[in-house]
Amino acid sequence: MKIAIITPYYQESRETIERCLASVRQQTIKSDHFLISDGHPQAFLDNIGVRHIKLDVSHGDSGNTPRGIGAQLAISEAYDGVAFLDVDNWYDSDHVQVCIESAKSLTGNYIDCDYVIARRRLISPDFKCTKVISEGDNIDSSVYYFCPGSYFMAPYWNLMPKEVAFMGDYFFNAHLSLQKNLVFVRSDKVTVNYVSRYVSTYKMWGLPVPEDAKLSPDFERIVDWYLSQEPRKAEILRRLMGMRIFRKDGVSGWKK
Repeated sequence: MKIAIITPYYQESRETIERCLASVRQQTIKSDHFLISDGHPQAFLDNIGVRHIKLDVSHGDSGNTPRGIGAQLAISEAYDGVAFLDVDNWYDSDHVQVCIESAKSLTGNYIDCDYVIARRRLISPDFKCTKVISEGDNIDSSVYYFCPGSYFMAPYWNLMPKEVAFMGDYFFNAHLSLQKNLVFVRSDKVTVNYVSRYVSTYKMWGLPVPEDAKLSPDFERIVDWYLSQEPRKAEILRRLMGMRIFRKDGVSGWKK
């Protein structure tokens, strides 16, 4: 099987990138690593056995553009599985193996599964604290493993408007959940390591909250923006996002 791991990167340190690289290199099932630079390519990646795709400008959309381009490139090259790994995260060495085994667990036939949702552990920025979490509505891109039946979803990373990019994982998962004919499975084993820099997680671990800590995404802000659009613009946005956002009786949500 040909497996592709897609990693967008921007201006992260070499140490951070090399930790991500090592986790893919150490997979028990060999995987090809696609590094997609978002306007700031690092030369050391050119000759270390990875695919280094260099975008000439930064797109300011939380990695959505390089993520989507990398996935579509792998799909066009007939890869059997495509996974995402953000550059500041890393996999356990059996991540790909667990995802493949999870896909096969449904019927015994890998191709019958459309995608896998892996499990992750939160890691504090000082690497001293961990917490295993259950994936809810806001599934991070690094836990996705796509089989061919869900490849048609890949372009939506690029279609997503920049106004919603800071919640790209949330909206991609929302759109994915609307595809009622897709078959997915959640893996039982934790294999993804996610470094969290959100205010809420600093507080959860009782750590000082730095000035550059991230606030939790504000869905209501997106709802206000969407509902303020003229009807034609709202229809175009619906097509690009794959869903319509609504608010009824003070309750916000999304639908086809």
